[in-house]
Amino acid sequence: KSSCINLFYANWTLNSRLKFVVGMMGVVALGIATEGISRIRHDLSNKARASSPEDHFKYTMLQTGLHGLHAVAGYLLMLAAMTFSCEMLLSVVAGLMIGYYRFGAGFLSASNPCCAFLEDDSDAPNPAIEPLLPRDEASPVDSQAGSCCGNINSGNPTVGGLVGDEEAAANENAS
Repeated sequence: KSSCINLFYANWTLNSRLKFVVGMMGVVALGIATEGISRIRHDLSNKARASSPEDHFKYTMLQTGLHGLHAVAGYLLMLAAMTFSCEMLLSVVAGLMIGYYRFGAGFLSASNPCCAFLEDDSDAPNPAIEPLLPRDEASPVDSQAGSCCGNINSGNPTVGGLVGDEEAAANENAS
């Protein structure tokens, strides 16, 4: 007797080769859609920043709905992966990879997820991140002590929010 996989519901038993292949294709499509939702959310975020206050609420509500949809899609992909079928796991990964290639490649380039929001395409001011921006406009964001990003671009990560000589002085005082 061979074992069958229940995909999401007990009624969705993949007990034939055809059902299993259709289930795998559905999981790949869900992975692609998940990345598509991410791209739509990113585009709406840029539009919301540049929008008038009246339209900002509309964009916020759309983003909120898409956030919920993105969460549901992510949890469904997790459930597919947790069937403990290597084929389903590979379908999840393949769908996410295809979706990223189609919708995401090139629009997020941050090496540190903490700094992804700082690399926005829009030049519109964003009140949510202004406290994180440097006080001195001449200094770049990535060299600001205490920044979440440290000196990622220069190859000098900050330790404890301290940069360069400040870090050495702190180490001497600690010993």
